[in-house]
Amino acid sequence: MARRIIHPFGMSIPGNRVFSLLLVLVILWVMYDTIRQPLRWRWLEKDNLPATAEVVGPGDVEEKEQVVPAPNHQDEAEVAEFHRLEELLKDKLELRPREMPLYWRLVAWANSQTFDELWTRSKKVTFSQLWEQPDKFRTQPLRMRVHVRRVLEFDAPENPQGIKKVYEAWGITDDSQSYPYVIVFTQKPAGLPIGPEVWADIDFAGYFLKIMAYKTYDVKRGAPLLIGRIKLAPIENVRRKMAEEAQDPTIYWIYGFGFAITIGLGFIMVRRALAPASRKVATKPQYFSSPDETTDAPRLTFGSNLENFASPAAEPASLPDVLDFQIETQPQVEKDPPPPPSGA
Repeated sequence: MARRIIHPFGMSIPGNRVFSLLLVLVILWVMYDTIRQPLRWRWLEKDNLPATAEVVGPGDVEEKEQVVPAPNHQDEAEVAEFHRLEELLKDKLELRPREMPLYWRLVAWANSQTFDELWTRSKKVTFSQLWEQPDKFRTQPLRMRVHVRRVLEFDAPENPQGIKKVYEAWGITDDSQSYPYVIVFTQKPAGLPIGPEVWADIDFAGYFLKIMAYKTYDVKRGAPLLIGRIKLAPIENVRRKMAEEAQDPTIYWIYGFGFAITIGLGFIMVRRALAPASRKVATKPQYFSSPDETTDAPRLTFGSNLENFASPAAEPASLPDVLDFQIETQPQVEKDPPPPPSGA
C-alpha cells in the first residue's frame, strides 16, 4: 500500500497551471495597454463629432505672415550662445523661469523666417527620437503633421520681442499615438479656433526646446515642447482619417481574440481547481505504524479480524512484528506409571 503524502498547506500548483496564469496576465496587460489609448476609441465617434468640436481647414484667402528679422539657427554665433545657456534646461520638469530666455530665443528664430522657409530647412523627427535624445535636436529645425485637439490662448509675459499673445496647441502624430506634443506659436491661422475640443490637422515647422512635464488625472507625464510656425492642413485629410479609423476592423479582432482566450483559460483553471472537491476519495483503513516504517505491510489494530489477512501459503512474506510471537507452554513431564496393586 503506497504511503499517502500529507500537504498541510494545500496541494502544490502544477507547472501547466502556472504557465496558464502567466499567459492570462500577459493577455490582460496587452489588452489594457491597447484600450487605454484614446486613439483606440475614436471609432465610437465615427462621423459624429462632439457638439463643441470644430473641424477646420485652410481658408480660401492666403494669410500674410509677419517676419521679424533676427539671427536664427543659421548664425553660428547664435547657436553657440544657445548651447552656452543650454545647461539651464532640464527635461521632464515643468517649464521654469530660468528657461524662459531660451524659450524666447526660439520664438525669435521662428518669427525670423516664413513657414515655407522653415519647412524647407527642417527635417522629420519622431516622438521616440525627441524623448530619447533631446539634446541632439534642440537647435535643428523640425517638421511634422500634428492632429490638434486643443488650442489655448495666453497673454504673453514681458519679453524681448514685445509679443502680446501666445498660443498653445496640444496634439498627437501618427507615430506618437496617444502621447501629445505641445506647440507654441505667436501667429494663429484665421481658421483655427480656440477651445478645449478642436479637430484640425496642422503642419508644424520650428524648433524643439525640451520635454516638458505636465499632470493629467494626477499622473505626471511628459510632452515635447515645440516652438515655431503652423499651417492648417486640408480639411479633406482630417475627414478621411476619421473615416479610416472608424472603418478599421482590426481592433475588433484583437479584442475578440484576447477576450476569448482569457475566458477559455479562466474557465479551464476554475474547473480544475474545483474538480478535486467533487471527487469521492476512497477511505483506507488506518494502521498503527512506527515513524521509521518503510514497508507497505499492514499493521494489526485492536479488534481486527485475523481472517482478513492472507495465509502464509498465499503470501510467503512474514507476518508483522506484532504477530510474530509464540505462546510459551509448560513442558509436559512424563510421570512414572503407578505401581501395580499389591497382590497382583
